[in-house]
Amino acid sequence: ATAWSLSKAPNVDVTLVDAAPVPGGVVRDGFETLQGRPAEAGQHGFWAEYWNIYELLDELKLEDDPLTGYAQQGQYSPRGLEAVWPVYRDQQRLPTGLAQAAYTKFLKLSPFDLLTAAPLVAAFSEFLDGDDKTA
Repeated sequence: ATAWSLSKAPNVDVTLVDAAPVPGGVVRDGFETLQGRPAEAGQHGFWAEYWNIYELLDELKLEDDPLTGYAQQGQYSPRGLEAVWPVYRDQQRLPTGLAQAAYTKFLKLSPFDLLTAAPLVAAFSEFLDGDDKTA
């Protein structure tokens, strides 16, 4: 999307080069750790703030929308599913830290471990206030 946006500027020629056999940088399927284990190197998602992606898709006039709707996300470890994040835009708006504490389902943390996060939640909630800092 960045190359597409730059190509719209007058007097700018853009050449996109990707040396990898599978284009997409580190956020692509097939990424491996240094030890050779398969890994997901990043999230595959386009949020509302990624206006350039949506403008590109509109310009392409695709017959079908290639994007799915928003969905909850899970975080896994070798012990299995550890936490589930909801679609925050579907929840009551709260300051970011408080929303993460209230709506995220931590499946394998003890009540004591959850309690130790309280100072961090308080700090985020105090530092980030205002309509543009809510989740």
